[in-house]
Amino acid sequence: MTEIETSTKISKKGLLLVIFLGVVLAAALLLVKQSQELQKGASFASATMSVLPAQMEGQVGTSLPLKVGVSLPDGVKIDGADVEVTYDSCLLELTEETVVINEEAFKFLQYIEFGGPSSTCQQKVSVMAGSNLPAAQLKAGYVIIATLNFRPKKVGEGTVTVIQSTALLTGDNPGSQDKQIAVSAAQSSKVTIKAADVEPSPTGPLPTEPVG
Repeated sequence: MTEIETSTKISKKGLLLVIFLGVVLAAALLLVKQSQELQKGASFASATMSVLPAQMEGQVGTSLPLKVGVSLPDGVKIDGADVEVTYDSCLLELTEETVVINEEAFKFLQYIEFGGPSSTCQQKVSVMAGSNLPAAQLKAGYVIIATLNFRPKKVGEGTVTVIQSTALLTGDNPGSQDKQIAVSAAQSSKVTIKAADVEPSPTGPLPTEPVG
């Protein structure tokens, strides 16, 4: 067997292992979510989610970045998140390429999905993220889950909101199988979109070249 063939086989095995572990973590998040529905209040900590800034102004055709994050209590570290964010798709455009998950906190598992009735402007984006870092390296305090880089489409006002009732957070809880972090509150962001700047057209007589 050649060195190239050996390297190829190792890389394929490594890729399969990463995919397998990603599926396992995703399944774990789903199991915790199902358990959450059966056991109300079964959590070891509570946290507050937010879309920041709380108020934001933008212009049509430019970029409008908003951060979806969580404020954790002292001593609590996050290792997984499954959140849904609603927005007005008639006012703001968002694509999978413009949703950036925080790789420093959630490099292991990253999944983005869009949903909502196509006949309405009310749309949502689902973000699932997970970490396989050791407990000592997990993030604490205020942690950004993802940055949503919207593109304003028209003049108007709207709200970008984390759905508190469906949000699922998990964290490190040594000595216990309970990993759920309850979401006690969720803060929305109000956005105001203005018209794009337009260069004013010159008015009055045009300047003439000096004579002589």
